[in-house]
Amino acid sequence: MLEKDKLMRLNELAQRQKEGGLTPSEAIEQKNLRNAYVKAFRGNMEAQLKSMGMERKVHTGGKNCQCGCALKH
Repeated sequence: MLEKDKLMRLNELAQRQKEGGLTPSEAIEQKNLRNAYVKAFRGNMEAQLKSMGMERKVHTGGKNCQCGCALKH
């Protein structure tokens, strides 16, 4: 997960955005922190699923595609 200080800063920026807006540099910082948070979240979720024996299926296309995409290849 994201470091505690970065998570606190992200929450602080979200609160400031609600109260009256952010400066352009703060908006960029918020965007970068959100991207880092989402990346960390996805990585943790993928690791948990992998530890339970679930693997991400890759879309290969063709008649024998096992990706579960519901497309009729």
